[in-house]
Amino acid sequence: MRRLALRLAGLALAATAALLLVVDLGARRRGLAVEVYLDVLLGLLLVGFVAAIRARLPAARELHRLRVSRPVRKEVRTQQLEWLERQVGDAVDSGYELPFRFRSFVRNIAAAALVRRHGVLIDRDPERAEAIVGPRVWELIRPDDPVTGLPPGGFRALVDDLEAI
Repeated sequence: MRRLALRLAGLALAATAALLLVVDLGARRRGLAVEVYLDVLLGLLLVGFVAAIRARLPAARELHRLRVSRPVRKEVRTQQLEWLERQVGDAVDSGYELPFRFRSFVRNIAAAALVRRHGVLIDRDPERAEAIVGPRVWELIRPDDPVTGLPPGGFRALVDDLEAI
């Protein structure tokens, strides 16, 4: 860093000597010479600032190593996820619980995906909604008839179908 500072100071001295020479020779455009001189000095100052900042930052290899070796955080289980797992457990144990606790949750997920990705509202265009979501999800979200249990294929298949909407 000190070596660079000496080089920059030497260049600034050379620019100053050049300016004095141009002014001493009686150049017509002294104002232009001063502007060029100030531009050179500001450029040298900028190079010095960039070098100082770069010297304080870790090398790219170090940044990459830090990023790669960072420990992976364990998945944080939120209260909502735990609530959902309890609801699914209740739904699997007792088909009666599914329409009341789980159906509205699945319907909200499907409705949001249908509107966001396809511009379809379940209640306004049920035929198109059914064609998009498929029979497993439609069994849970259809507006006309409540369900009595988890559709065939189980919970994993239902989640896959919801993600595919």
